[in-house]
Amino acid sequence: MWDNLTYNKKKEHNQKNWGGTMAAESSYKDKKVITIGIVRELTGLSERQIRYYEERKLIFPDRTPGGSRKYSFSDIELLMEIADKIEDGVQTYEIRQD
Repeated sequence: MWDNLTYNKKKEHNQKNWGGTMAAESSYKDKKVITIGIVRELTGLSERQIRYYEERKLIFPDRTPGGSRKYSFSDIELLMEIADKIEDGVQTYEIRQD
């Protein structure tokens, strides 16, 4: 009989190799296709705050050939975590160390 760990590893392997849900979830969350304006609307952060977090090396958007920033859903989640920590008084250098 399989234990849960073995079962989960096999399930992960099959989903990654055969186009299952897990592979699709990670791929869409990590695609950098969202503009800074949409990120601003989704997060409630200003464009200046978002660029500041990039300047402080907390977030790493891709750049288009024209220089526009592109973010992923994972980046948006990270920005929300950063904003929560900043609101709690954590300094950017402390966040970068996490």
